[in-house]
Amino acid sequence: MVGRPKQFVREEALESAMGIFWEKGFEATSVQDLLDEMGINRGSMYDTFGDKRALFLDAVRHYSEHVEARLIGPLKEMGTPEARIKQFFKSVIELNASGERRGCFFTNTIVEEAPHDREAAGILRGTLDRLEKALKECLDEAAEVGELAEDVCTRAAARQMVSIVQGVAVMARLKMPKAWLRDVICSSFRSMFPK
Repeated sequence: MVGRPKQFVREEALESAMGIFWEKGFEATSVQDLLDEMGINRGSMYDTFGDKRALFLDAVRHYSEHVEARLIGPLKEMGTPEARIKQFFKSVIELNASGERRGCFFTNTIVEEAPHDREAAGILRGTLDRLEKALKECLDEAAEVGELAEDVCTRAAARQMVSIVQGVAVMARLKMPKAWLRDVICSSFRSMFPK
């Protein structure tokens, strides 16, 4: 006997779930909130995603992949290392200063769930490690071609940049103006690329 086909697109349902988790956080989001937002029934949710926590972890993975593509992508494109890092920071501002200014789902999850959810923390840490690695590689290249200030430690600078990304995401939740977010980034950028 063939089962009835699912009447929803998994990716769209996952995007909807991510949106409600982003808005309300894991604890404050009920299963009914998720069902209403995704437009599916309880059985379909459990069959496709598992329980609320499994769905949440899928949403975190989904968003992490999106963030990696959006932020790490520019660091691997053509152009000088300095230009690629500038584009990276522009992407950081756009990612955080557009839409409803809810901050970054990734950062919100770090604050809310990572301290007591080892699996969520592992997903988040993996993404931050890959971001740090991509930034360090770009900074190493900048040092080789003489764009970077001589006293900059590329590993420390990459870690500083990862921290700046998270700080900008937190401040975006306060609806700080784009100019404020740019100032935070520009002051750090100037100390590394003084020319």
